[in-house]
Amino acid sequence: MREAYGGAWIYGIMITFTMIFVAYVAISINYSKVFTAKSHIINIIEQYQGLNSKSLSKIDRQLEIDSYKGNGPCATKKTIKSSVISNNEAYGTGDFVGVTGGSGTFNGAGKYQYCVYKSHAIKSGAGSGVEDYYYMVVTFLKFNFPVLGDIYNLRISGETHAINYPNDESVFWPY
Repeated sequence: MREAYGGAWIYGIMITFTMIFVAYVAISINYSKVFTAKSHIINIIEQYQGLNSKSLSKIDRQLEIDSYKGNGPCATKKTIKSSVISNNEAYGTGDFVGVTGGSGTFNGAGKYQYCVYKSHAIKSGAGSGVEDYYYMVVTFLKFNFPVLGDIYNLRISGETHAINYPNDESVFWPY
């Protein structure tokens, strides 16, 4: 009878490790999808030189192709820092555009598919006086379990290269 209990114990350990492995693979695949969606958003913003209606419609189509379903709240100025700008200043005034379903909302409350922050830095030295604009994109990886619901939203962010003369629309950035 002792062997039966030992076999059940080993069987339970194998099931536990299998579940941990499957969860790790599932999270890795979802992280890869969200990272790819973030990269596509950044490339499209760079291609269209800013956030405008053309770039939004192209991003919306691309997110459908990528099967991106994440959403989450956009952060405020206090929690967003730049990795591109040398003094690591917060992005502009903390203003953002939250985008859901191809339409953007300036500094709106609620959950969005992704958030776009805009900042600028003034060049010094050669070519001084020219402002470079940077866009930071934040996408969301959510952990959603059937019984427990949304457990955690992981923010995945990235920044564009410098854009000298952005082609933004005043609907999204009033300044």
